[in-house]
Amino acid sequence: MRSGIITPSITKIFSVEWNQNIASVQSQLLPATKHFILPDLPDIISDQDRIEFSNKCINPSQRIHTVAACNHDNSDSLLNFVSDVDPGSKILIVGGNNKSNSQTTMSSIDAATILHNEMDNVLWGVINPNDPNSVDCFEQKVNSGMSGFITQPLLSSHAMDTMEIYQDYCTTTTTKNNNDITILTGLAFPKTVRGLRFWAKLLDQEEELERDPLFQSHLAFFSQPYFTPMSWIGRELQNNMSLSSNNGVHFMPLKNIDDLCTIFQSLNNIHRSSSDKVDC
Repeated sequence: MRSGIITPSITKIFSVEWNQNIASVQSQLLPATKHFILPDLPDIISDQDRIEFSNKCINPSQRIHTVAACNHDNSDSLLNFVSDVDPGSKILIVGGNNKSNSQTTMSSIDAATILHNEMDNVLWGVINPNDPNSVDCFEQKVNSGMSGFITQPLLSSHAMDTMEIYQDYCTTTTTKNNNDITILTGLAFPKTVRGLRFWAKLLDQEEELERDPLFQSHLAFFSQPYFTPMSWIGRELQNNMSLSSNNGVHFMPLKNIDDLCTIFQSLNNIHRSSSDKVDC
């Protein structure tokens, strides 16, 4: 990584999406990582993985357990799923990949309302700033009890403007728990144009993003003859770190563990250096 590619800031929060690949390099991601987020993907994350996650992230405050609302059709099912979550851990509520398959499953807002009334855990949610219509959804999620958010990767021309609208709302709003609203911008780790387009498909915005000037520039960046994934990731991290409308970055490396570890070599050095100055 080029020297100076990351803006030093001890105030930024960093989180990483946890899986078995992350478990094998977890020690390399500390001390900079504040949170590890366990996805709710039954076909990928087993019950044993959930146990290992709790054992690996010994401090409950490190843990964020994801709940896919689409997997539940009543409060009993939802509450049973989170019954083993430590009170000191956070809960990230997402709609889930199967939310369109049934009319009886609950929404993330329904799930947040139930968990806010029944549990004391801090609730987080997901928001997509690439969708200019997401502002209303953001406000509804805050009103349902969520006080932390992970964004989707900022891939569209208007994503930055939407982030500023989120920030304006945060400065004028008191959450149900009187907590400040935390926003972490999601950072993807694509290796190819195909990997970049995977995110457009995941957001269900393929046609829209293909016409977007910023996304087109991303595609062009990946098509350069001497392109490296790390150069794109480093540039996007720099952009995310410079935003005043967020509190940090959430890393979503999927299988690109090598570039993630390269990033954290620099972040950990910054964290240690900043901590030493604070101690002095």
